[in-house]
Amino acid sequence: MFFGREFEVSELNRQYESNQFEFPVIYGRRRVGKTELIREFINGKSAIYVQGIIGKEKQNLDNLALAIYEFKYQELPFQFYQEKLQLYYESIEGAFEDITRLMEREKIIFIIDEFPYLAESIPSVSSVLQMYIDQKWKYTDSMLILCGSSMSFIEKQVLSYESPLYGRNMTRYKLQPFTFKECCDFLNLVSKEDVLSYYAITNGIPYYLSMINQDFDLMENIRQLFLQRNGRLLEEPINLLNMELKDPSSYFGVLTAIAQGATKHNEIATKSGFSSSLTSNILENLIELGIVEKKLPIVSQTKKGIYIIQDNLFKFWFTFIGKNVNFIQTGRTKMVEQMIEERLMNFLGFVFEEICREWLLDEAEQGNLNAFITEIGSWWGGNPTTKQPEEIDIIATTTNADELIIGECKWWNKPIGISVAQSLIERATLFHHAKKQLYLFVKTGFSEKAIVLAKDKGIKLITFEEICNQ
Repeated sequence: MFFGREFEVSELNRQYESNQFEFPVIYGRRRVGKTELIREFINGKSAIYVQGIIGKEKQNLDNLALAIYEFKYQELPFQFYQEKLQLYYESIEGAFEDITRLMEREKIIFIIDEFPYLAESIPSVSSVLQMYIDQKWKYTDSMLILCGSSMSFIEKQVLSYESPLYGRNMTRYKLQPFTFKECCDFLNLVSKEDVLSYYAITNGIPYYLSMINQDFDLMENIRQLFLQRNGRLLEEPINLLNMELKDPSSYFGVLTAIAQGATKHNEIATKSGFSSSLTSNILENLIELGIVEKKLPIVSQTKKGIYIIQDNLFKFWFTFIGKNVNFIQTGRTKMVEQMIEERLMNFLGFVFEEICREWLLDEAEQGNLNAFITEIGSWWGGNPTTKQPEEIDIIATTTNADELIIGECKWWNKPIGISVAQSLIERATLFHHAKKQLYLFVKTGFSEKAIVLAKDKGIKLITFEEICNQ
């Protein structure tokens, strides 16, 4: 059953109803739901769909021939396709000529899924597409959709100014994982706390969420997906890196180092045993893939950031699973289960921070903050009074230049005491903005003393339940 992506479906349908040639480009990481979106959109419409494969030019031309003949002779049995496919295309131009004739007769959606694979086997395809768009297809009311999972390829070879396809009435759709709210709607039979856990271990990827059995508890789902020899996500990060990289082995060392607490460039290089230059190259590639993020403290002049694993599936896997694969493969999982149960609460704390930032952005969008947020993240630095390092979970600047939003997030099973509120007040003095909005975000609730102090100091107290009910 198709779920979500209402905006994308609506926009694609709006383009389809136009009286001109349209060129959407749909891309995003693997398993994020690109193909499902396309299938939903083209349902009931005249469409030629072909998927590029890793292979030679002839294999991709044969698949394109099959897609075209299947479209032209939909009423006939597969045996007929096989007979007709004696007429193989000698070049991509031959296939595009046939598609042009079809576009001149009727409105058609022509989809090339996994376009990077097709382009790898036929390097001239982008230039050939440019020629057909400019000279023939732009005079029709049909659509060309290119789709791909290699985000770096799509951004550099399709969307960039240097690409032969740049412009040409192109519209880009970069699909993101589901938000926490969307995960709540998708997994509507489990508690919101469990949804947060599933969001954390799947990164909100629709395909992985569809694997969750809502009749099982959290640990049973983790066992089924990660802690069995045939677990469907046991080797998923390995497979994803193998698809994107020619030699992923060195990337495992860097990701493992970050998962074990190394966040600075020199720490990562030392812990992984790589040179500084190799570490830099690996980090740049991981950032390009959307797996790692370089973070800088908000409202700070420093250029020295830290590196974190931003893809929660990778973060979970490299924290709990990767180093224990041998135990899992031999069925010795009790120790791994115990470690996950003991440390999962702390792991979820970082994900809770993400959700709180999203809540603030939504509040601003709805006009509840009396300003729009211009930048949001976290802060770390030295305290000039105590000479000790400090960290703040949430810092946000707004369209009011003299205003700052400051927040702390606690994913604890017990009510938050007055000391946490006092700490937030003290840390807020590190900043000299005229107006400060203070927030405490918690999983459970607050002590009576914390509530009294918050009321006196104007601290807004937000529980996880309120976030879920926004």
